[in-house]
Amino acid sequence: MAAIAVSATLALASCSGSSSSGSSSVSGTQSTPSSGGVVTFAESPDYSPTWILPFYSGEFFTIQEQGWFESLMWPPLFNQGNGQNPTVNYSTSLGNPPVYSDNNTVVTLTIKHWMWSDGQPVTTRDIMFWLNILKANKTQWADYTPKQFPDNVTSIKIVSPYEIVMKLNGSYGANFFTGNELSQITPIPQHVWDKTSASSPVGNYDQTTAGAQAVLSYLESQAKDLKTYATNPLWQTVDGPWKLTGYTLTGKVTFVPNKSYSGPAKPKLSEFVEIPFTSADAEYNALRAGDLTVGYIPANDYTTIPEIEALGYAVARGRCTGSTRSSSTSTTRRWARRSGSSTSGRRCSTCWTSSCRSRRSSAGTPSRTTAWWSTDRRQRRAQSRTPIPITRRRPRRC
Repeated sequence: MAAIAVSATLALASCSGSSSSGSSSVSGTQSTPSSGGVVTFAESPDYSPTWILPFYSGEFFTIQEQGWFESLMWPPLFNQGNGQNPTVNYSTSLGNPPVYSDNNTVVTLTIKHWMWSDGQPVTTRDIMFWLNILKANKTQWADYTPKQFPDNVTSIKIVSPYEIVMKLNGSYGANFFTGNELSQITPIPQHVWDKTSASSPVGNYDQTTAGAQAVLSYLESQAKDLKTYATNPLWQTVDGPWKLTGYTLTGKVTFVPNKSYSGPAKPKLSEFVEIPFTSADAEYNALRAGDLTVGYIPANDYTTIPEIEALGYAVARGRCTGSTRSSSTSTTRRWARRSGSSTSGRRCSTCWTSSCRSRRSSAGTPSRTTAWWSTDRRQRRAQSRTPIPITRRRPRRC
């Protein structure tokens, strides 16, 4: 069967970062995507996304929460990962290239005219909303380092709905500040989320420190209620390519296309489903049974790769270093793709370049894993959020 291509705006992962042993995964690309169908994607063994709010502590600063979950609904201001380079891909980003002036002490940001799924425009007020929450709660932000972002921003001014200006406390290299600092920003819907309780009206609470703290407290309380992820109206207003329609406490996640998505490479599938597994063996059995579109092969089952290929998968070799909540890996893996599909740009979405994303704790030190700490912040953040195209076995038709 011919393979189809998942939309380039869909962040998926192909290699598991859950154990120190290697694994092989189903992967590939194709230039002409088909329309419709369902893709089923294997989550990491015993690790499903459990945090939906795009503001998180070190505990949830992972590829599973971000690249495979949050960023599908609320992409960052800048999508990092341009081919094999850890640079911003402005063609897929809401943000245009920042303009630096006054000896790189002033940054002007402009954004494209995107829409929220409820028909309201995405504006700089949504950026400012996230920034106000960050400034008032910065020690709770997983990537916060004292004297860096947002401490190095002395003032922020909204010029228009599509332009915002920041003044910095010194002169910074443009590549550094864009890739390491501005890349942390995720616009979120102020016109829906700026509340301090379920019964309070939407206001401008975020414009004071106490108000922004109350808003985050409310949003976090909602994010802790996993059983309502697919039904809570808060999480239905998105600007990314996918909307959440199903979430179970066992970890099964179901997305459908956001029909109002304004970015490029709109989803072609009718549904994208992430499937939880309690072990790599359970996932492998599902893969062999043909129940998965996207999966991985445990290292001790590499000898069965010909059998997997005979099922319609193709395997390619790759290097993966992955991090999860409880372990880190650095292993040689195999990637699978359909015969005839393109291999250009193929990479593991746990490590979209040759080195994996990593995370900091709120204290600025390695949190939970250490193998990744050598990579720079720009690469790490890109690896967690950059959408990448990959192809798999033909999705099942609805």
